Formats: sequence, C-alpha cells, structure tokens
Amino acid sequence: IGTSTKIDVSGVDVSKINDEYFARVESSSEDGEAEFFENDEAKPAIVSDQRKADQKSVDAALMKAVESTPVLKSYLGSKFTLGKHDRPHKMVF
Repeated sequence: IGTSTKIDVSGVDVSKINDEYFARVESSSEDGEAEFFENDEAKPAIVSDQRKADQKSVDAALMKAVESTPVLKSYLGSKFTLGKHDRPHKMVF
C-alpha cells in the first residue's frame, strides 16, 4: 500500500551500498548435477559479519528517522486489512 508520508533519510550513510554489494558470489561446486539432485537439504545462506554490521548501521539511522515521525512506527508495524465497506481506491494514506 502506497503512502504520501515522506521521511528524511539524508542522514543514512549508504555510500558503501551499490550494485556490486548485492552481487551474487560465485560458488565453486565440484559436486556435479547428480549430487545436486540427490541432496534434499538446502544449504543455509551465510551472511558475513560485515554485512550484518552494515545492516545494523542502516537500520539504526532509518529507525531514528521513523521514530521522529509521529505514529509512523505503529503504522509500519500494523497489519493492513479491508472491511466489507472499505473502498481501497478512495483511500489516501
């Protein structure tokens, strides 16, 4: 659901985050196709400590911006529902 609410995120440092940051890391698999189909267990994704630290710093700055806007934190945390007589095309957020 779109909203007309705007928050200032200029204080969030995202200088390190670009397209290469999200690029997939090539895995060198020597197992082969037969091993792939025989293995039923999915390998868990490994998140580096650097990515965890980057995420925490971005989250902290964003949460500061969200908390400075009245009621926005509860709005973002609420579950969206429509009642029988609600008209979503006429709703303005």
